[in-house]
Parts: sequence; C-alpha cells; structure tokens
Amino acid sequence: MKQIKQAIHSLIFVVASLSLAVVSSIALSPFIYRLYNAWFPMHQAVNLSEQELMVNYDAILTYLVSPNKTQLEMPDFSSSAAGLQHFEEVKFLVQLVLMIAIISLVVSFVLMILLKKGRRKIPFLKHWLNLAIVWPVFAIIALLLAFDQVFVWFHQVFFRNDLWLFDPVADPVIQVLPQGFFMIIFLITVILYELYIVMVKGLLSKKLN
Repeated sequence: MKQIKQAIHSLIFVVASLSLAVVSSIALSPFIYRLYNAWFPMHQAVNLSEQELMVNYDAILTYLVSPNKTQLEMPDFSSSAAGLQHFEEVKFLVQLVLMIAIISLVVSFVLMILLKKGRRKIPFLKHWLNLAIVWPVFAIIALLLAFDQVFVWFHQVFFRNDLWLFDPVADPVIQVLPQGFFMIIFLITVILYELYIVMVKGLLSKKLN
C-alpha cells in the first residue's frame, strides 16, 4: 500500500515537472527562436527582416498562450483554413498544458509540505523519482538519433488529422517553423524536466533516505 501511495506521489511530481518544463520552454522559445534565426537566417527565405520575423513569431505565441485571443493574425503571412485549424488545435493543447501545470504545481506544493512535515521516511518515493530521472536519457538519445520519426509520432499521437503537413504555398509560415527549431525546444523541455525532478528529489532528500 505504501509503495502504491508513493508511486502516486511520484506521478504527481512527474506531471508537475513535465508540464512546468513545457511551459518554461514556451516562455523561452522567443529567445531560442531569435538565436536559431541568427544561426540559420530563416527571415531571408521569406524576404523579411529579423525584427519582422520576430513580430510574426510573437503573434503566433500570443495567440497560443492567450485564452481570450480567438483569431491568429500574422502581419506578414497568409493562412489557409487548414493551417488556421491546426493552429487552433495547437492552442487547445497549449491551454491544456497551462491548466495542468497550474493545478499540478499547486497539488505538488501542498504534497511537498505534507511530506516534509510528516514523521515517516518515504524510501519508496526515492526509487520512483530515480526512475523518473532515468527515462529522459533515452528520450534525449531518441531525439538526437531519430527526431524526424519522433516528430511524426508526436503529431500522430496528439492530432487526429494531417493538417500539420502544411503546404508552403497556402501557409508560407511553415518556411520559418523548421523541425530543427522544434528539436531544440523538445531537448530543452526534457532537460528542464530533468532539472525539476532533481529539484524535487533534493527538497525531499531528508525524507527519502
């Protein structure tokens, strides 16, 4: 019974860490996007300045993270109905992650306080957290060795259509949203998740041993 209970506790911390890692990556993405464009000048392919490209990226990001913004408006890119629908589906996922992050962080904070104040040791939780720390290593290897396939699997799991396969003519914005950029975002998300789990383990270290 103790093992099951501590496994559930570990799952709460994993969900909180993963959702927070995704939110953190989204928050960092404009900085990462600017650096990526400096290394691979995407703006030149669409005849925009670097600043104009960032304005368009910021428009996408604002649309995705703002619950009350219902229409995507990019100043320098036209969009097809299919493209707009895909962005709408992405927005739903982003809003879902934001909600999960808020709820799971509150629950994790309360759980952390209860565990630290409790008199009993929680050694089984240490094993579950160690497992939660190990799996990202395999995720990073998969991302580095076969990101193209991972990218396809990701869309097949989270989207029930092929609208993510943008037509560059109908949706030219796809020319400035390369897979390489998303690979970096995925890697940073996994690394941040790892850091957050290690932080949880560190905060509970006295109770785990």
